[in-house]
Amino acid sequence: MKQIIIKCQGKWCVRCYYPLFTEPKISICHWPIGHASHRVDLSRYNEQEVFASRSGLFRLRTAPYEYVNLYLIDGGKTQSIETITENISCPKVRRGIETCWKNGRWEKLLKSGWKPA
Repeated sequence: MKQIIIKCQGKWCVRCYYPLFTEPKISICHWPIGHASHRVDLSRYNEQEVFASRSGLFRLRTAPYEYVNLYLIDGGKTQSIETITENISCPKVRRGIETCWKNGRWEKLLKSGWKPA
């Protein structure tokens, strides 16, 4: 899932999705943005995709070949201001096919073995 800019609790944040490996759930974290490398109105880029560059740094594409660096408040030690956990439902498969959650994804048992569902 893509990472986007969104306003959460009155602050501009980067929303990131992390699937849990042990159970069929996804954790959605909101990392607050501290400052940008250039002066930019983030409301123009609401829900636009950003790309992780390194720990605590995301890049926002503002125009072709133009990017703004977005720095999180505490860099790589930033705490999420809101975390939401949602269930991931099992995809539809033919009746009688066994499914299980394994390594962060749904899998189904076929004659050839376990395959992504």
